[in-house]
Amino acid sequence: MGKRVLAFVAAWLITYILAVTAASQGVLGWLESLGRKISIGERFTYIGHDLASMIIPYGAIILLSLAIAFGIVGLIARAVPNLRLLGYILGGFVAVLAIHLTLRFVFEMNPVWATGSAFGLMMQGMAGLIGGYVFARINSPARA
Repeated sequence: MGKRVLAFVAAWLITYILAVTAASQGVLGWLESLGRKISIGERFTYIGHDLASMIIPYGAIILLSLAIAFGIVGLIARAVPNLRLLGYILGGFVAVLAIHLTLRFVFEMNPVWATGSAFGLMMQGMAGLIGGYVFARINSPARA
């Protein structure tokens, strides 16, 4: 049980950090396209600010969506163990995409500005994909 909790916390943390970093860079890229020069120091400052300020709303939503996705994948992986790694990878990807697509289509809102483009949305999904990979690798079944 301890390994599973560690794996989940690590997967959530990496997903959150990558998703927020991608969102921050998307906004900063847009500002640069308007002619605003952004230094590397400013980039790190913005990332740090966003990581601290988005933890409750976005971090909590990511935590919940990964818990649901990994729970479902865990049930499927018991029946089809060969698809375990792929299942967690896709589960993480879909979990993060589901956040944004649900908010967009059901509530007609887009709280993470960078997901307004297909590239930004895919970057958020990639954060979940990497989180799913991390979960699967840390929480790998014991070998006999």
